[in-house]
Amino acid sequence: MSIMFKGVIAGNHFITENLLSGLTRDGAVDPKEYCVADTTQELCNEWARKFHVRTTTNPIDFVSSAAILIFSFHHDALDGIMRKIGPKINRDTLILSAMHRTKIADIERYLPHHQIIRLTLNPSVVSGAGVGAFAANRNATVDAKSAAQIIIKNLGSMIEVESEEQLEDMRNFILANTFMSYLTVKSMVDAGRKLGLSTKDAGFIADKILGGAVKTLVEDRQRGIAMLQQAYQKDILNEAIALIRTYGIYDSVDKVITKDDFIEPEVKRPAPRYKWLER
Repeated sequence: MSIMFKGVIAGNHFITENLLSGLTRDGAVDPKEYCVADTTQELCNEWARKFHVRTTTNPIDFVSSAAILIFSFHHDALDGIMRKIGPKINRDTLILSAMHRTKIADIERYLPHHQIIRLTLNPSVVSGAGVGAFAANRNATVDAKSAAQIIIKNLGSMIEVESEEQLEDMRNFILANTFMSYLTVKSMVDAGRKLGLSTKDAGFIADKILGGAVKTLVEDRQRGIAMLQQAYQKDILNEAIALIRTYGIYDSVDKVITKDDFIEPEVKRPAPRYKWLER
């Protein structure tokens, strides 16, 4: 058995589907390095067929052999599962948790001496373009964090935060951006389809424009704002709003842009909460 054999204890179908899609996406890792435990044989068969991983209905089959265990089951099942498998988990096994409501302290009740890293992800992990954040407990070493990042690199970009409070804030921010961006892209692609473009071409345009807008506003914010101000002065922005409504993008848009939209708020610089803000 591989020294980096990884076990996934499933139960939350949505999270497990996204995880396995991202982890096995590009073929860089042998899917057989993963063994997935789920409660029903039908789900095990589905994971094996879709992702070519090994499966079992009993996590006892692999927990003592796994270098890394990934938890993706429901919070309500934590006590029952951990009472069953906790005594079988080796002390040097790294725990990665993608569970929604389960905090690190909840897992530490059963595994007080283990290295535990909690992840929060968004659905774009299925394409490798996801983004997420993670926090580690006090026991986690630099090597453990490095091992975790090697495992999750196929899921997308990951940002380390210092506490679970920050992790919750980051999760909410990621979720808000995820669903707004999906709605935006869907609307743009739908509009392109109305113009006769293929879904692929409309998506390509949306992707490049959105990516370019983000790059401009992050790398040279003043230039981006100046560009919008110039467009306002030439009334291009309100013309764009009319087109947006015509093409069905954001049908609810009913706004005339004014110069107040370009007034930058006064910047207050409190102590940064996240290390990555200083990058």
